[in-house]
Amino acid sequence: MSKRRLRITVLDLVSKGPTRQIFRRVMNANTASLMPQVIATWCEQLGHDVRYICYTGFEDIDTIVGDACDILFVGSFSRSAQTAYAISNLYRRRAR
Repeated sequence: MSKRRLRITVLDLVSKGPTRQIFRRVMNANTASLMPQVIATWCEQLGHDVRYICYTGFEDIDTIVGDACDILFVGSFSRSAQTAYAISNLYRRRAR
């Protein structure tokens, strides 16, 4: 019996929204969380196709995540919880 290979995207939100500040461009990536990286590693070890994305405020989330995933994990700090919920809601609606 072969398992289905899922396309999994792990999105780590270290910024609550878009920013153009040069300090944020340099420093936001340093605040990446450990758990989303662990989830990506576990999923990869289980044989799935995994993309790990660290959103620092300079990327276009819709472009980098796209529709090419079966499961989307969203990790965030409390300050970006509303952004995480909005992204989750958006992708949940697209799946229907």
